[in-house]
Amino acid sequence: MRIYPFAKINLCLSVPARRPDGYHEIDTVYQPVSLTDILDLEKTEAPGLEFSCSDPELEGEDNLVCRAYKLLEAQLPQDCGVRARLTKRIPRQAGLGGGSSDGAAMLRGLNRLFELGLSGKELRSLAAQLGADVPALMTPRTTRGRGIGTELTPIAHTIDLPVLLIRPETGLSTADMYAALDRSGLHGNYGRVDYCEKSLRNGDIDGVFASVFNDFEWVAAIPGIGEARQSLREAGAGAACLTGSGSAVFGLFRHTAERGAAAVRLRRQGFKPIRCHFLNHMPVR
Repeated sequence: MRIYPFAKINLCLSVPARRPDGYHEIDTVYQPVSLTDILDLEKTEAPGLEFSCSDPELEGEDNLVCRAYKLLEAQLPQDCGVRARLTKRIPRQAGLGGGSSDGAAMLRGLNRLFELGLSGKELRSLAAQLGADVPALMTPRTTRGRGIGTELTPIAHTIDLPVLLIRPETGLSTADMYAALDRSGLHGNYGRVDYCEKSLRNGDIDGVFASVFNDFEWVAAIPGIGEARQSLREAGAGAACLTGSGSAVFGLFRHTAERGAAAVRLRRQGFKPIRCHFLNHMPVR
């Protein structure tokens, strides 16, 4: 069985406050994109999990693929196991949700491979135990996330925008970024997230461009982020912004041809842009 864990960008991301339990309240729009990892699963005769990854540094037990297996291990047949091979294509420490999506894909894959019959609600409940972003990455559909990111509202729309991604050489730690944001006292506003959701539902591309923002941009002070954002805008992106807690920056374009010309220009400037586009498998009624 082959599964393609997809990346996401945050069209909007507001982090208004830290909660007493240490988690942060957020309000965000998760937008899946077509950049994917590859997760291959097959049954084995020996019980347990055999896990390997194209990036050996990610082969430890704390990988979300392994942790997802542990969540379902008691429900799996005791006379066989599973071999999981993860091929990484989504950059690490980039705010693109690669690790979270890998964990979500493992839950989906085990449910199918062993015919466990778990519902979407049950899978999302398990996903929340892996991380705040994981439930939103169970299905490739645009979603608004509130609370710690697990209170999800699907957003039905028909907008399909070409995207360019640029990841600076340096990655960013999510924990460090939240700590920096706490120290700064800076934050965005829910109104722009409301506007983004409304614009998506109404098919208003200009509104989507105008609503893009990310609170973490206030404190993401590593080399390359500002340059990437400015270069994307100068290359014709309708909006350019940090995604998640960084360090990747995305640019949104109206047309594929515009994105192609921008990619050529950015490569000449020394960037390594990644082309992808919106994913949204939720039917619009």
